[in-house]
Amino acid sequence: MPDLKKILAFTLLLLLIPLAPAWAAYDGSHLREPEIKMTPTSGPPGTKITITVSNFPDISNEPYPYPDFYIYLPFAAAAVGTNVPSQCGIEMCFPIYTYEEAQKKNFADKTIVFTLFSLTNPKPVYLDGLPHSVCDIIVNSKVQQTYSDVCHTKSQPTGEYEIKFAWATKTKPDEPYFIKTLKFTVTEGSPPPEPEGLRLDQTLMDLYKEGVITEQTFENELKQLGYSDEEIRQAKAVLGKLPHQEDAEPSAPEEVKEEPKEIEEPEVPKPIEEPKEENTAKPDEKIETTPPPPKSGCLIATAAFGSEMAPQVQLLRELRDNTLLKTDSGSSFMTTFNSVYYSFSPTVADWERQNPVFKEVVKATITPLISTLSILNYLNIDSEAEMITYGIGIILLNAGMYFVAPAIVIVKLNSFTKNKRIHKVRN
Repeated sequence: MPDLKKILAFTLLLLLIPLAPAWAAYDGSHLREPEIKMTPTSGPPGTKITITVSNFPDISNEPYPYPDFYIYLPFAAAAVGTNVPSQCGIEMCFPIYTYEEAQKKNFADKTIVFTLFSLTNPKPVYLDGLPHSVCDIIVNSKVQQTYSDVCHTKSQPTGEYEIKFAWATKTKPDEPYFIKTLKFTVTEGSPPPEPEGLRLDQTLMDLYKEGVITEQTFENELKQLGYSDEEIRQAKAVLGKLPHQEDAEPSAPEEVKEEPKEIEEPEVPKPIEEPKEENTAKPDEKIETTPPPPKSGCLIATAAFGSEMAPQVQLLRELRDNTLLKTDSGSSFMTTFNSVYYSFSPTVADWERQNPVFKEVVKATITPLISTLSILNYLNIDSEAEMITYGIGIILLNAGMYFVAPAIVIVKLNSFTKNKRIHKVRN
């Protein structure tokens, strides 16, 4: 159980968090620059860009306000316009390395992958009801931002673009300390045509190759598009995802024997068919426990604040990934919460998009909740007991704000009204 000092610190944080915006812009001059590489450095609309960031410095001992390492991408603003919601003005930005990760000694390299807008891009696909496109910004297999509605309807304007990297805080990402700038030149023309032969959806292939979707989802989506088992097997062969391609040693003898008849023929008959008969259990398990809902973030908050990259939505995402999912109790809570939340949140989010007044009401309602949840991002939770204790504290705090306080006000008003009526009757 947390001691008195931790309880006092918890209370103090609650009082100070609303004052966070008063801090000055972050000065990151003393922090070491990570190693950053980008390929390619030029290309026409539709070019796929890969950025690798490694060798992050340890920022776990930095004082408040805690820094995060941000990337600033200018492509959407140039192609789509300034109507793309962003917390960094006209540029799209998001943290790729955070203070919370440093505290957990997570200094893993980050790979950012996305494709420039182009009229030659494939159309988006819907996976578990969510649209994905080759233009989606993916960081280590996690979708950070989607552009499914404009990926194939706009072409990236030619010219030179500056991709910037900076140290900044969650409260002021629009006041960064820039440390590096990479230049990418968009040239005229179109990217190389896709190889002919297979009728594969390039978007699905890219998402599967990057690890964003599972093998089962990949197979199911291709089947819905009308692909046969043989075509699905060929798609996996192109990506190097067949069993004998991923595990060369066991399959090596069979490859030599079967090569004249088509290498993959022995593995087609039933290794792919049988798992599909068990699909009714496996897909459901994966959908319940991981990707779809988490990657989409909080649907209600996203609709209320206008973007998945809004500070409030990012805060909720970081709380989920960096705090709750790091403990067994937090993971169990999220599993139960998701099963309930995603049964009604899509409907509420649609109402928000259709009714601006309702959207503002929801925003005003969930803002206090987000403020209290942000407390967990500033605590060092090292055990299951602390997770449960702080979690119960947050629940009680919100119950007091949303239920107890209004109930007290209603009772007081009711009592006041009754006393006033009695006073009138007596007089």
